[in-house]
Amino acid sequence: PLPILNLLQQEYAMEPAKPDLFIHVYGDFSINYKSWNQCRFLDSWNIRWFCASERQMNYFKQLVNDTTSVSLCPFPIDSTRYFYDESIRQKQRQDWNLKPHEKVMIYTGRLSIQKRIHTLIKYFAKTKKKNPEYRLHLYGEFDNISDPFFGVWHPEGKYFSDIMRLVRSLPE
Repeated sequence: PLPILNLLQQEYAMEPAKPDLFIHVYGDFSINYKSWNQCRFLDSWNIRWFCASERQMNYFKQLVNDTTSVSLCPFPIDSTRYFYDESIRQKQRQDWNLKPHEKVMIYTGRLSIQKRIHTLIKYFAKTKKKNPEYRLHLYGEFDNISDPFFGVWHPEGKYFSDIMRLVRSLPE
């Protein structure tokens, strides 16, 4: 958001009254902290900051002067779409041919180096050695974002290839 905030600052530089700003602090905030640090001009604005989790809010409060300006606003969940239903759970377990004692861990989201899927798979493989009744299911699309915040760039499809190579290297 730095370019937008810079434009707002230019637009209202000579104005005695500035509009209130309401800013949602996304998960990548901590990675982009250097950019936010360039926004010292925001000290003259009335800002309400919204964080998606309590953990993020507690972290963010350490970075601002006015902690009362920081609020928790979790992502809304559509309860007509996301809800618990034991019959659906049992049907899914049946579709996966699970035995009653087997446990399933499910990841849903981007399959990305940023989400550290490779680390999840490595740790799960260690866990499975001790708990053979555990299973891991990954659902999501691979992305080619790499990790530009840390200067990591990959050609298209590299992370997919790396993950598949890792999976093939593990015991059945």
